[in-house]
Amino acid sequence: MGAFVRGVRADFYKSRHTFLPWIHLFLPLGFALLAILYCSITTLKSETVLSAYLELIGGVFPIVVGLLCSKAADLEAEAGHFQVMMSGTVSRSTAYLSKLFTLLLFGACSVALAIGLFGGFFQKAPSQFYVWAALLLICSSVFLYLLHLFVSFQFGGGTSIGMGILEILLALLALTGLGDGIWYYLPCTWGARLGSDLTSMWAHPNNMSFYMEIRTWILIAVPITILALILSLIWFKRWEGRKNYE
Repeated sequence: MGAFVRGVRADFYKSRHTFLPWIHLFLPLGFALLAILYCSITTLKSETVLSAYLELIGGVFPIVVGLLCSKAADLEAEAGHFQVMMSGTVSRSTAYLSKLFTLLLFGACSVALAIGLFGGFFQKAPSQFYVWAALLLICSSVFLYLLHLFVSFQFGGGTSIGMGILEILLALLALTGLGDGIWYYLPCTWGARLGSDLTSMWAHPNNMSFYMEIRTWILIAVPITILALILSLIWFKRWEGRKNYE
């Protein structure tokens, strides 16, 4: 446990002079302030505004995660071509998990800030709604971090960012009828669809179909995410480093 904590502390030190802490601060601030400004002039229903805001956050998550994982991988590449993680004093599993946890912690704080600021202004929904919204968005992003961290380490940051752009397009398409019945199997669509379904549950509490949607997602997403974590650890233990560096 001590090695894990030291690994997390080291990752914080590595990132403090980069844009990573700042993007986690200014991006949610920008989202929340723009949304608050829009709410002050719009005449749309509360359900529409809430759904659009949560869908927007969930929809852009893939490209943001792709960018962040890309930068995290670049930092390790610059620090001895990943040798610090691969041949350091701690095990590879601990080094990988501390990196993943640091990124997830940054992301969780960012989501909490974006939803907390907006919820403090747009008090049309109860506080429990915003808590659940933040939890669902954070949980739905774990697989994305696992996927993009793998892609960034194995193939480079450019590939991770490019994949994030494609995932945004998929997330937007999944909000239409094209995503019905299949979005549970597309992790890049989870955040946007969960935001939409959660808002529908709040606005129409007697419609059980939205509860079933989220229940189905949990039954599919949890084992997929656990499997992805296990496979990531197995891969990183055997990884010999990237052949070509950006």
